Amino acid sequence: IKKEFMQGFRKGKFWILLAIAGGFIVLNLITFYAMDALLRMEGLEEMAGMEQMAAMFAKTFRNGVMYYVQYLNTYYLLVVIFLFMGCCSKEIKSRQWLLPVSSGIKSSNIVLAKYIAIGLTAVLTALIGFAANALICLLLFGNDGAGALSGGELLPVMLSVGVQVLFYTVLTIALSAITRSAWAAALVPIGFLMLITGLFAQFDFSNYTFLAFNNVLTALSGEGISAVQWACAAGTTFAVMAVLIYLSAYGVHQLKLRYSRA
Repeated sequence: IKKEFMQGFRKGKFWILLAIAGGFIVLNLITFYAMDALLRMEGLEEMAGMEQMAAMFAKTFRNGVMYYVQYLNTYYLLVVIFLFMGCCSKEIKSRQWLLPVSSGIKSSNIVLAKYIAIGLTAVLTALIGFAANALICLLLFGNDGAGALSGGELLPVMLSVGVQVLFYTVLTIALSAITRSAWAAALVPIGFLMLITGLFAQFDFSNYTFLAFNNVLTALSGEGISAVQWACAAGTTFAVMAVLIYLSAYGVHQLKLRYSRA
């Protein structure tokens, strides 16, 4: 595990995640101030029919959190997928595991170490960025009026972000180990991110599955999602992740045999 952490920082991948999370905060603030200046300069906010546009980019705490969450739920996940799509497949193909496996380290333990190091870093980076953005927006924009965001609404959003990031990280690592293909480990999670949620979110069962987190993030509140539904969604998601972890660890278990034969 220590080796995976050191390797992640040495190769710069973990630093990239931190930079991306911080960059989204800057981009978020620039968007609000630039749109505010544009609307004022052109006088668009006073034109009929522009109320919705002005409300979308109003400098409020809720909007500041909402847009940052959208960055995390799309672009941050894509960065995670592309950064780690070859974390197992490239090392297997280049036979980098030959020495540790020959010295008695189980190949499955190598994969499990990647889950811990990469998964923990990806989730913590996203949550640190989320908390930092929320604090900055709270200080700059305030949290008053009818659209004020309560702690009870903010907590399920933060937890949902963490579960989303962990799921796609686990899916990417698992596919990289199972398929031994970096592109398969990238295309399947991206396809799930872009297509599956849109196709199945309309069904009632979505509130009890992984899709519930997307519903929470979209609405930016836990309204309509009970604690029982959230718990069921988390349970099914962690069950799927457990299966993926087991299959990937089992899939590389025969590497030692192949290496010894080679």
